[in-house]
Amino acid sequence: MFKTASKALTDYRDGIKTVLDQALAGIKQGKTPDELVQEVKLPTELANSPYLQEYYGSVAWAVRGIYADYVGWFDGNATSLYPLPPTERARKMLKLSRWASEDARSSQ
Repeated sequence: MFKTASKALTDYRDGIKTVLDQALAGIKQGKTPDELVQEVKLPTELANSPYLQEYYGSVAWAVRGIYADYVGWFDGNATSLYPLPPTERARKMLKLSRWASEDARSSQ
């Protein structure tokens, strides 16, 4: 039983360390959370560990959490500062698409 507990804790420690190290390296390179989520992976031996299966959380969630903790929530996109409510955004997008199609027809 001690070996099982030791293996579980060792795998857990190594998994956390590798995800943190990869995420911080990507942050230092200026990568976005979406880029990091695609790149940060557990090594095969840890990904196959029965103690690190993604039943509740995931590596992607951990990467986003690390990014938010070290960099903050702002993703560099100014529209994220004061996002429109979904209905207002949809209304503006519809208006823009109508304007664009009218403009395209008038230029023909």
